[in-house]
Amino acid sequence: MPTPPPRFRVYFVDAVRSRREGFERDLRVRFEVQGFGTVKEAADAARKVPPHGIVLSIRQLEGNGVSATPELRKAVGPGVFVSVIGAMDEVPPAEQRQALMKRNQVDSWLPRVVDGPSLEVLLWTELLRRAMAAEAKARPEPAAPPPRASLLERLQGWSGTAAAARRG
Repeated sequence: MPTPPPRFRVYFVDAVRSRREGFERDLRVRFEVQGFGTVKEAADAARKVPPHGIVLSIRQLEGNGVSATPELRKAVGPGVFVSVIGAMDEVPPAEQRQALMKRNQVDSWLPRVVDGPSLEVLLWTELLRRAMAAEAKARPEPAAPPPRASLLERLQGWSGTAAAARRG
């Protein structure tokens, strides 16, 4: 019987309840989803039951999703995928966006409106990539094959075997 695909736990953080519920409904088919209205609520829950991924709306009650990410990182550590979705009032150029992401420990930032299926693809891609990398890291390295004899050593062995056969 084939093993069922993993059930990844994803937290969705958005101050707007209807948007949060919409994403929860869209993602619930493939993920174990839990929605939160604030970053603090998500961080508290993550300390108890760590998620595999967290998606934050850019607009939060406590500021924005990018600047709120370090608080979540304290709760979950670097191994959890964190994505921010939505646009700021002014979308910074790509270089500034990359610098903001690095400084705030954001793995992915989609500065546009995202629908449920697009978010599902992003989450599956990233969470499976991370799970496969962790599995490969946990697997022991295969033993190195014994060193192969040089061509000269093999020829000498062959000629020695042939000479012994002629003598025998």
